[in-house]
Amino acid sequence: MKRNTKLILLAFISGIVGFLLHKPFMTLSISLLNIGNNHLTTLSTNELLYEHIIFSLSIGLIPILLLIKDRILLEDSFSLKKDLVSSAIILVSGLIVWQLRIFQLNQEIYEIASNPLSENAIINNTFLFSNLRFSLYLIFGFVIGGVVSGILTKQLKI
Repeated sequence: MKRNTKLILLAFISGIVGFLLHKPFMTLSISLLNIGNNHLTTLSTNELLYEHIIFSLSIGLIPILLLIKDRILLEDSFSLKKDLVSSAIILVSGLIVWQLRIFQLNQEIYEIASNPLSENAIINNTFLFSNLRFSLYLIFGFVIGGVVSGILTKQLKI
């Protein structure tokens, strides 16, 4: 029970840290996009707040995923090695899915830019901020990493 309390407290602290790290994360994510002469717009501040909250929850989700993995595998003992390996797998899979989203968006931007009609004034090359959804893809990656880390720690008996 003591470990559960520590992980829940760590999840809360991670969520606060995620709230503070949202702006650098979005700045980095947008800088990795090859926007070129296209525009990135938002229609309301609700979209920005939604993305901010989702990013905070995604960072706070990492300790919760460790707790869920321990409960499913019926592990009560603390193992630093196992938790570090599981955390690394969760983080790496989240970063991979986030990078795949950036790659996908860059492909879409390239396809729009390579369209001969996009050079004329017929098409306004504007992307909505709400369609980027970096934080949502980060959550999907973390969940996938949680499942993979559970399977690997069970199979490899780390």
